[in-house]
Amino acid sequence: MSEQPATEAPSALEQLARDQHARPVTDIAELRADVWPSDEELEQFLADWRTSRDTSLS
Repeated sequence: MSEQPATEAPSALEQLARDQHARPVTDIAELRADVWPSDEELEQFLADWRTSRDTSLS
């Protein structure tokens, strides 16, 4: 069931999602991935990211 009027063509992003059979995330645990070898490396990455973000916002 589409939420768009029948006369409106889907956007490229909507079409890509359909083509790839994408579905909404219903459980945040689905997004979990063990990417970082240690908590310390994750914390360092987040600290660097925050610094970079804060610098670009100022």
